[in-house]
Amino acid sequence: TKNNMIPKRIILIYKTKNLDKFPEFYKTCYDRIVEFFDDYEICLYDDDEMDSLVKSFDSNLYENVYSKMDIIQKTDIFRLVALYVYGGTYIDLDVYLESNPKSCIEGCDKPVLLCVEKLSSPQPFDVYRSHKTNYVGLANYFISSVPNNQFIYECISYILIINTNSKITIHDDLFNNFFKDDLVKVFFYTGNIGRSLAINYVNIPTDMFENRWNKAI
Repeated sequence: TKNNMIPKRIILIYKTKNLDKFPEFYKTCYDRIVEFFDDYEICLYDDDEMDSLVKSFDSNLYENVYSKMDIIQKTDIFRLVALYVYGGTYIDLDVYLESNPKSCIEGCDKPVLLCVEKLSSPQPFDVYRSHKTNYVGLANYFISSVPNNQFIYECISYILIINTNSKITIHDDLFNNFFKDDLVKVFFYTGNIGRSLAINYVNIPTDMFENRWNKAI
């Protein structure tokens, strides 16, 4: 048996906890998650609870970055904060699980588990490294992590630094010196947020997921 320390906790986000007000597709996805993770703690956070957790975690992050973002960007920050504080598995509510990923989570021998998907165009990291023919992305709609993980913390720190220092780029000494251990490998952007995800992952077979916005292929 592998020494797996990822908590049996599912982290979900929606503006209300009233399931009757969920869009039909969200409700279908939610029911599927509950079915597959029947022995896990299901944690559904509404907007107020998201705000409260981020504010209590880091008032600087909350005041100078999070509070200025739209709801999509806020969820990008919240999922990382929740995973760092509590650990578990974050899943977007518009992700329909075609098969059960519990064996991937519980069999994972690494502290962070990310989903790999193929892309039709290069991401900024591919262009920066001139890897223009290897379009592989690390999605953030499914992330598992142990609590207090250094990689998750660096992702949060990257968001804070890049959004409070507008002139900093991945070429700058400050940026490179901060991320000395080279965990941050792949960059995604949602609006003016820079999200960073790492190379230290375990692949989840992409046919496990169907997503309205990013269908894994």
